[in-house]
Amino acid sequence: MYNLSYDMHCLEIDITYLCTLNCYNCDRMLSIAPGSKNENMRIEQIEKLVEQSVDYNYIWKRIRIMGGEPTIHPQFRNILKILINYKNNYNKNLRLEVATNGYGKLTNNEIVWIKNNFPQIHIENTNKKDNYQKDFTLVNMAPCDNYKGNRKCTLGNCLDKKLNCGLGLNYSGFYCCAVGGAIDRIFGYNIGIKSIANITVERIQQMHLLLCPKCGHCLPVKFSGTEIKNVLSPTWEKALKSYKERSTYLDFF
Repeated sequence: MYNLSYDMHCLEIDITYLCTLNCYNCDRMLSIAPGSKNENMRIEQIEKLVEQSVDYNYIWKRIRIMGGEPTIHPQFRNILKILINYKNNYNKNLRLEVATNGYGKLTNNEIVWIKNNFPQIHIENTNKKDNYQKDFTLVNMAPCDNYKGNRKCTLGNCLDKKLNCGLGLNYSGFYCCAVGGAIDRIFGYNIGIKSIANITVERIQQMHLLLCPKCGHCLPVKFSGTEIKNVLSPTWEKALKSYKERSTYLDFF
């Protein structure tokens, strides 16, 4: 049996790939491939998440709203209202979180709105000031370019070193983690799971086998203090070139 070392009942939702910053080595790849409004999650997709969660009695312990910068999503408040309603009516022990960079007037206005209207939502505000984040991993340094054949360095190796991120969800479906969804966005594997009913340990293992060898979190290598730029290994350079030549998006959830 595959040893899955994190909780499949925690979820990070990238509701948008638009952001107010352009941080170097962003692990949603937004500094090398800026997001589009076409990649915003629709209200109908959030409603679909809730509907499937109820229908399949899939009890989430934690749902974290992320991006990009989630507060700039045009339906941000409505998304929170839907999830609060789900919590109040179906999953009272659910922990709801919003992760924000805290940058800009609009974002800070939304933070105040959350505190005033939904104080039960936990806010993680990193208060970023610019595009240089010294604690960022060089996520675009693919382990498969450095440790060929070494599964220990590539297969979910980050999971014991980070907080329990759990599964990811973006406009294309569920992934082994949110970073995995961002990797698929660039590489174009189109492997997002479209139904909670199809989330299994085996499917998550298949994603790890494909995505972890591309993910710098599995090394990990951080800034030396002077690398104020995006760093890409050959696998990422090739994938980014192909991404820029494509005119289609991943299939929608």
